[in-house]
Amino acid sequence: MSKLKYHNRIAGNKKYLDISLRLAAKMVERGEDEIAANYISNLANFAWHNCTGYYANWELEQLLNDIGGHVEDTGATRTKNNTSKLNVLHVATELYNSGGHTKLLLNWVKNDIGNNGKVVVTKQTMHDLPEKNILSCGLNMDCFITLEEQTSLIDKATYLRKLAKGYDCLVLHTHPDDVIPAIAFSSPNLPPVAFLNHADHIFWIGASVSDLVLQIRAVNIKIDEVRRKLTHQFFLPIPVPDDTIKIEYAQVRKELSLDENTILLLSTGTEYKFVPTPQYNFFKHVIEVLDKHKNAVLYIAGISADSALATEYAHKQIVYLGEINDLYRYETACDIYLEGYPVPSFTALLQAGKKGKPVQLMYDPLPVVAFFDDHTPGFKYPTQDKWEAELELMISDTTHREKLKGQQQEYFKTFYMNESWQTRLHEMYKMLLGTRHKVYKHNGSQFYNIANENYLSALNYNNIPYPTEYKKKPIRLIYAYRWLRFVRNPIVNRALYFFKHLK
Repeated sequence: MSKLKYHNRIAGNKKYLDISLRLAAKMVERGEDEIAANYISNLANFAWHNCTGYYANWELEQLLNDIGGHVEDTGATRTKNNTSKLNVLHVATELYNSGGHTKLLLNWVKNDIGNNGKVVVTKQTMHDLPEKNILSCGLNMDCFITLEEQTSLIDKATYLRKLAKGYDCLVLHTHPDDVIPAIAFSSPNLPPVAFLNHADHIFWIGASVSDLVLQIRAVNIKIDEVRRKLTHQFFLPIPVPDDTIKIEYAQVRKELSLDENTILLLSTGTEYKFVPTPQYNFFKHVIEVLDKHKNAVLYIAGISADSALATEYAHKQIVYLGEINDLYRYETACDIYLEGYPVPSFTALLQAGKKGKPVQLMYDPLPVVAFFDDHTPGFKYPTQDKWEAELELMISDTTHREKLKGQQQEYFKTFYMNESWQTRLHEMYKMLLGTRHKVYKHNGSQFYNIANENYLSALNYNNIPYPTEYKKKPIRLIYAYRWLRFVRNPIVNRALYFFKHLK
């Protein structure tokens, strides 16, 4: 697809979202909060998976704040904590058996040893929680709360608001389309709220109720001052704990039937992160290197062996591991960690790097996914024409690997070792607790349709295309079609609503 087509797709996505928000506003105006909340959730899901050129939409945020203004604010009152330990409520949408987002949250709760942490999950039952992953991180299920007894979004938001009043501060780890916290925390009589920006490259909900946005990439602070209009931000590195299970390099390689001459490459990430685009094809480049180095083998965690990607890029030196619970074994056994692309996984990179594994970065990253700046020793992004040559040097030259590892380890010690992270966390809590919770408002939203956005559009891993049969119809028909498709209410009610308010 040409750049012009990406540009036009983004413009079309923006137009759809802008028009749809008018309908959402009508719903809110009529006090149909549950219908509006579900509809806005679906719109946010669309904006998450289909680049609209927005990274935050303040009109959408305002609608959620208005719904939150209708939510019952009685019941529990703010409780005063008279102990030295903070009571911290972490709010998540869903947790999984793999993936950096879940691991990041679990590592935080585990390593925040000076405070009492609880996790409330908005869209899963206790049965659905990844118990094995939770227990493997050294946590127990008593730390977790679900909203499974509340059936509607408004009921969940009401309960969450009451629950939040029993804590000193709140930390959001939510999915980009989760409207529940934005509705629940649209009230000033609540503890201060921090938002962990784990999906920093895409659109998300929650800016209007976040007193402090925590950036896991320092380079994002200046960027998000403009594109999301964020005024309170803090750089908090991703917590990367030491392994609870110790295993030796030689032992695990023996278990994996790897001889001493085999160079094991490891890459980790959810499958969609590896889907090739016209500019970035991880498999094409790595296969060209593997064909030249028969002593190298690549293991990829996160891609199933029976997936379409594994089938298309099958190779005798590539092993697709799928989702695994013992990633630490492969991190210990590997000789080189490869940053996957087009969408890299920062947590996975840090976990392997902290174990002393030299990291090969992706080439030519756009700002939307670049983790390091140009001045970070040991972490210089190669150009596309040099990526293969640098990886070949890593494979063939042990001295070069050791030198690069030494430079990279200094960086990890400065920011990601436990003591360094604890210091940053303490500073963050101090800053957050000095803030009084409020609801933030801005006029207008920043729209972008340039290289970064073309990149996101090219990923297209869950695109919802416009219905072809309506492409030449008046915009109100497209509007009605999309509404009928996304809002789960009786067809007759939807049609009546459409004719009442869009004449």
